[in-house]
Amino acid sequence: MTTFDRVKVLAEKQKISIVELEEKLGFGRNSLYSWKKKTPNGENLKKVADYFNVTTDYLLGRSKNLNILETIAAHIDPNATEKELQEIINFIEEKQKQHQKEETIDLVKIASKYDEDIAKFVKENPDFRYEVLEQVSDEEAVSSVKSFIEIYKQNNL
Repeated sequence: MTTFDRVKVLAEKQKISIVELEEKLGFGRNSLYSWKKKTPNGENLKKVADYFNVTTDYLLGRSKNLNILETIAAHIDPNATEKELQEIINFIEEKQKQHQKEETIDLVKIASKYDEDIAKFVKENPDFRYEVLEQVSDEEAVSSVKSFIEIYKQNNL
């Protein structure tokens, strides 16, 4: 599934056409359709992710989770009592606190060890960072960082 396909599914869920979405976000005509074949620029990717309240990793296909609150909300019993709902809210707040304390993994550091082009790019761009919370394989690190570098370059960041 391409980035465009994910955006299209999200738009359909909200009963909005791709053309309407482009207009709401101030994009040029057919700009989202171009995402079928090319990597979107980072700024536009962020705008779409913010509009749908999803992560850019989800849009790029690097994560299956839209967002944690949507996942939890989909599993809440509609007949839940006020007390049960408050317990759910307390649980979410506790998880958010724990998440803020989690250590991140520097994918750039890992990928630089295995790919000369990435290592060179990092030397030229010392502020370039890409951190995640979950361990990934070395190959996934290299692939993810290369994709992120492309977005970084497209946006002249």
